Amino acid sequence: MIGDKEIGDNDFVWTFPTYLLAKNFVTDPATGNIMFNTDLKFIAPAVAPTGEQGIAMFTDRHLAEEYLELTSPELGMRLLKISGPQALAYFLRNAPKKYRYVAVDPNRTTRVIRGFLIQAVLQALDGRDDPTGKDS
Repeated sequence: MIGDKEIGDNDFVWTFPTYLLAKNFVTDPATGNIMFNTDLKFIAPAVAPTGEQGIAMFTDRHLAEEYLELTSPELGMRLLKISGPQALAYFLRNAPKKYRYVAVDPNRTTRVIRGFLIQAVLQALDGRDDPTGKDS
């Protein structure tokens, strides 16, 4: 139960830390936030029949590592940790605008991907019960 709302069978519960597969990134040592630059690249699988891509995000480190193992080493991808709701909101607000979606917990074996509009994730983060982010 979250607040006074029951979690249903079709509800998705986001957990932290969240992981991305990225390259050419640097994080701010003081905040842990990613420092955006033009060379920053992400794994971004298709999330829509049209081929539109979403930034791959993993709510479980093991899922991220499994996906990374199946990714070509030549891509040079590494795990990027996003520590909590505030860091995720910061990332999503500053992510490259060409992406409208995040692809949550993509699995190369089962081909299951949950695509969420970035705007919807930001709205959910803005509307969480504890504005300090300590409820996660």
